[in-house]
Amino acid sequence: MTNWRPQGTAVCNRRLVKATDAKRRSVAYCTVLVIFIALAISSRAAEEIPPPFGFKWNDDTRKIETTLNGAKAKIVSRDKKEKKEVWTVEGLVQPGLRRTLFIFRDNFLVEVE
Repeated sequence: MTNWRPQGTAVCNRRLVKATDAKRRSVAYCTVLVIFIALAISSRAAEEIPPPFGFKWNDDTRKIETTLNGAKAKIVSRDKKEKKEVWTVEGLVQPGLRRTLFIFRDNFLVEVE
């Protein structure tokens, strides 16, 4: 008869412990979810860097060529490498810039270096 504590209190404590553990788990899951969403948004933003000189990704070669001619830039060379066409352009007005590479795939702009 040394254990005189009523059973009801022990049951309530177990429920309280289970409820606290459940809250901790849900807070941990929410924290992980928020971190995952933040990383997804930041990586998506990094992928959406627009090309320079007012161009847009997937611009047609004809549009870029007319724009470059209007800006009095010269297309020095047009090389084809592995399903890509690389234009070397000189004469764009930009401090410290001598040459620019425009890279096209299927006649659409995909890279600018």
